[in-house]
Amino acid sequence: MIKAYGILNERQEIAHPTTFVIDRSGTVRYAREDVDFRVRPSPDDLLAALRALPPAKKR
Repeated sequence: MIKAYGILNERQEIAHPTTFVIDRSGTVRYAREDVDFRVRPSPDDLLAALRALPPAKKR
């Protein structure tokens, strides 16, 4: 998965800290990668990304 999404830090052989929001169809709707492990998206940014997802289809 790390290589598939291109988030590998090859120098340290670990993934860069990354946050994804993926919809039900598997489409990445939000992606944020940070080189600095201490930096993370804000809760407001994540909530905005989640709220922007298309509504679920009724069954």
